Amino acid sequence: MPPETAPVAEEGDPEHTYKAVSTGGSHSCAVAADDTVVCWGFNDAGQAAAPAGTYKAVSAGTAHSCAIAVDDSIVCWGDEDSADAPAGTYRAVSAGGSFTCAVAVDDSIVCWGVDSSWLDDVPAGDYKAVSVGRSHSCAIAADDTITCWGADSSSLADVPGGAYRAVSAGGGRTCAIANDDSVVCWESHSGEPVDVPAAAYQAVSVGEFSSCGLTVDGAINCWGSDAWGAADAPAGVYKAVSVGASHSCALAADDSVVCWGDELAFRLLDVPAGTYRAVSVGSIHGCALASDDTIDCWGLIHGSIDSPVGAYKAVSAGGTRSCAVAADESIVCWGLAGRADPPAGNYIDVSVGDRHSCAVATDGAIVCWGDNDAGQAAAPAGAYKAVSAGPSYNCAIAVDDTIVCWGDDVFGALDSPAGTFAAVSAGTAHNCALATDGSITCSGRDPWNANHSGVVDAPSGTYVAVSAGYRHSCAVATDGAIVCWGADDAGLVDAPSGTYKAVGAGSYHSCAIATDDTIACWGPRLPPAGVRWVRPVAPDPEPKQPEPEPEPVPEQPELEADDGVGTVRPGEGVTVLAGRADWYQGYFQAALFKLLLEELGYRVSDPAGLEMSPSDAYTAMALEDMDFWANSWYPGHYEWHDVELPDGSRVGDHLSVVGEMLFDGVLQGFLVTKSFADAYGAYTMDDLNNNAEALAAYDATDHVPGNGKAEIYGCDGFWTCDDIIENMIAFSGWDNIIQIIGDYDADFELARQDVDGGVPMVVYTWAPSLYITVLRPGDNVYWLGVENILDDSNPTGFERGEEFGQRGPDGTGGLVSIGPDQCPSAADRPDGKCPIGWLAGHILVTANTAFLEANPVARALFEAVKLTPLEVSQANVAQLEGAHPGDLAVRWIQDNRTRVDEWLTIARTAASS
Repeated sequence: MPPETAPVAEEGDPEHTYKAVSTGGSHSCAVAADDTVVCWGFNDAGQAAAPAGTYKAVSAGTAHSCAIAVDDSIVCWGDEDSADAPAGTYRAVSAGGSFTCAVAVDDSIVCWGVDSSWLDDVPAGDYKAVSVGRSHSCAIAADDTITCWGADSSSLADVPGGAYRAVSAGGGRTCAIANDDSVVCWESHSGEPVDVPAAAYQAVSVGEFSSCGLTVDGAINCWGSDAWGAADAPAGVYKAVSVGASHSCALAADDSVVCWGDELAFRLLDVPAGTYRAVSVGSIHGCALASDDTIDCWGLIHGSIDSPVGAYKAVSAGGTRSCAVAADESIVCWGLAGRADPPAGNYIDVSVGDRHSCAVATDGAIVCWGDNDAGQAAAPAGAYKAVSAGPSYNCAIAVDDTIVCWGDDVFGALDSPAGTFAAVSAGTAHNCALATDGSITCSGRDPWNANHSGVVDAPSGTYVAVSAGYRHSCAVATDGAIVCWGADDAGLVDAPSGTYKAVGAGSYHSCAIATDDTIACWGPRLPPAGVRWVRPVAPDPEPKQPEPEPEPVPEQPELEADDGVGTVRPGEGVTVLAGRADWYQGYFQAALFKLLLEELGYRVSDPAGLEMSPSDAYTAMALEDMDFWANSWYPGHYEWHDVELPDGSRVGDHLSVVGEMLFDGVLQGFLVTKSFADAYGAYTMDDLNNNAEALAAYDATDHVPGNGKAEIYGCDGFWTCDDIIENMIAFSGWDNIIQIIGDYDADFELARQDVDGGVPMVVYTWAPSLYITVLRPGDNVYWLGVENILDDSNPTGFERGEEFGQRGPDGTGGLVSIGPDQCPSAADRPDGKCPIGWLAGHILVTANTAFLEANPVARALFEAVKLTPLEVSQANVAQLEGAHPGDLAVRWIQDNRTRVDEWLTIARTAASS
């Protein structure tokens, strides 16, 4: 692990020195004394895989890096959308969130990246320096004045007047060094000044949450949020400083590099010494079973990382929790509280997913516990040898060596291969199986690449072990070599040489047990020689002084109403711990609230740092480990409010559900081709079933033409909704309608082709989803009305069929506030609601009640924000195409500025009420 104290300059490595250093989102890069570039930290997009060559300068962005070569050209690497450097010659470069700018040798500024709107605002003229932040950029002109622009230039505050020689743009603020060596900092959208320690400065760097300045005598002063320790600079004398999202680095007087702050990347690789016989890798931690049957864990986990004492037979590391089979065959779990307790009994194997766990009992039966929203905890009957839990699905090896999978069909991950197998591993959206002949077969796809990334392209050859991770997989060949494949993240598929006997693939790192029983891990890149990670020395405590008498509090002036440019920042000085769901459809909302709260002055942590499943998120909020979560799906998530805490209280006793962000926004229903519905007045399922003319027109081109029936595209056979539709058909007497049950994505593609060709079609779908960005209600399709809402009578007699009712506890289910433009049958109802037929859900904000009471401004914001399913769905599609949720949120705010300002005005008004 990194040293506990700050080093002095003499501790540098004289054989490994550097000329410059730059800190990015979760990686850093430096120019070495020999002009090569070295990088370290997370490498999930290849941002830490510096190319060969000699360079003058380097800049590390969020997921890409750029450097100026000795011939003055620019080379970039990492995220493909951000790393496409232009031709030409340059003398300075700055890489930001997903955008990069450079000063050309003719003093003009050239910018490139994923947000083309920035290109329209790049200023013309001659400039000396440029700095790119997350969502804005600033440059110093030839006359020493500052110009700023960005994704929402119209709301950027006017820069302070004066002459400056350096500027740094960060997450939501900007700092500049004046010609008199003073530093001026301001909030980029409000212009509100930021307090800076008084000193004369030679350099300044602004990160995502904190900023640091290098004084003229070489000391470092930092200010801003210190949530990750990035603002707690070590003592010493330095030449340069760079602040990133969660860590900072500085070039010391001896030309070594010193870094401090978040050390997750290196804790993942801080494997224990000793000998081991099994290893399991979770998202941000790992656990291994030692030769003496004890367990060692490393990395981070939301809760205690302490390994359990005792002797064990098997171990599994999950997202925020781990479980093991003890020597007495019982199951022991540890990590974040709030998960269901493991079942009693005797077991031979256990596997932990994101929100659930499964184990194989000594009699071969599988027992699962935890979340069951996709049926992942509903284990199949039979006898099994082993089980592997994915995020919301599982695969198991039966006693006859065949594979059975169940739960959520994540991109086809339930497609179990035929044949006999020795092992199976369930990854995020793909699984890989080791056949009894040693070959490997994979099913599914890359969760972030709809086309392909090679994640299911298993290598040829014979193997003895396999493990499926987030976007990659690894296997141990019969000769002991490790082979990895999948997303080319430059570190995760770059397996170490040597001979091994077991391997575990995770989200950000992988680990393997060598033939000498030691553990090796890879993924993030460790700092090279000459780079030291430190924890600054805490000052000696001063003797406690008597508390002074409180001074009279002066009367505070009333806050002014918002003037449209965000001058009132009532959240100033308050740090907010934001989280997000562990499914990509929730990333956009979390990123949006982060930006909105920051415009109100709050310091908000990166939601990705607290990515959790529902079972963990609600407990974390109740325990004040997280302030709010914008990904609550109700009524389904109310079950997590009933979890009991160690003090005997319920989780829900500490939480509040606020606002109507997506009220009635979780929709299910039937879509119909718009042109067909308008031509025959077929606006309900009853119209289709009972209108002979409409039925004949539909039947003429449907799945089985001429049979007098209307075949509608329904659900996948692995989903519960196919049974619900069968109950709807029987309950409503739709004797002329037949549901096609097959692979949903394949059926939806046929439905899309029908709509594009103007062919009659009905398909079941839901929102938010990418599907309603293709078949768009009110544009090329309508929501079909269902006149008779299914009750709990279970007309088909299905098992659990009484739970399929859609009327809800108050009997008003199946009606949603969708107007006649998208659901024509709503025009026939006095309440104007669409009889969509399915019980609507809500995606809302949940927050810690004490936090809301202390922050009425935040509560008012949560109550004001309202989104549409289409907006969230469009963001989801953009994410699947490679866009970063933070960038999407920036652009969304830009495109909806008037609406956003209305929300912020409501929130600011709450500060004075």
